[in-house]
Amino acid sequence: MSKIKEHYNDEIIAASRDKVVDESGMKCITFDTEAQYNLPEHIKAKMKADRERAKIEYRINKLEDEIYVLNMHLKHEENPSRYSVPKPSEQRAEDITWLKNRIAEKTRELEELKIENSKSNE
Repeated sequence: MSKIKEHYNDEIIAASRDKVVDESGMKCITFDTEAQYNLPEHIKAKMKADRERAKIEYRINKLEDEIYVLNMHLKHEENPSRYSVPKPSEQRAEDITWLKNRIAEKTRELEELKIENSKSNE
């Protein structure tokens, strides 16, 4: 490690004894409740909006994954192979209907979330 980097690391360690500091040497307010409380209201509102947007985007990604898995199950139910679970044709038809309904439900929910996300981005 270079002398400059050692000196820099020593400064960070010394600074962290007094206040919370991240790797770049900037003060981090994550654990400093007083600093969080003293933030201006417009910054608090922006942080809250960012958190909400991130939650929506996470939910969108999760729904897309769920729809993908349901479509894979549907494909295997509609075209059973020798590795498929043996079941009566009535049961298979019920499962296919259930999967199609579930996919439609998840797709509607995904579309609503995408509309909500596009409104929040404006």
